[in-house]
Amino acid sequence: MIEESQLSGKFQGVQGKSCIMIHFDVQLFAEAAKRPDRRSPALTSALLKKLIHGAIKGRGASPNSKVGPDHYDKPLDGDFVFLNDGGRNVIDVLMSPFKTKDAKGAALAHYLDVSEITLCLSQDSLPLL
Repeated sequence: MIEESQLSGKFQGVQGKSCIMIHFDVQLFAEAAKRPDRRSPALTSALLKKLIHGAIKGRGASPNSKVGPDHYDKPLDGDFVFLNDGGRNVIDVLMSPFKTKDAKGAALAHYLDVSEITLCLSQDSLPLL
């Protein structure tokens, strides 16, 4: 098992100038075994947590010791996590890797800045390869 990427910490974003983007797109993460043209496979919180925490860990981040030794929910400074729901309204699942449990229940970690954006692209805006 790979504990850390060879690129861990080698490239870093500078806040306000550049960033390293960790990208996850619900529409691209898997393909349904039957009728992939009509349906997308279900996304579970457990699977997403493994993928996001693995990416953050691979970048060289430290675990959140308040939650557990395998809970990597804080990206490095200059890293940006972009989660695309693909219009499927799965925000609760997408935010689950970043939730911590305390006496009041599950809440987002205090150090995260969460923004919801709507991105619309026209076919003319994309370059043809």
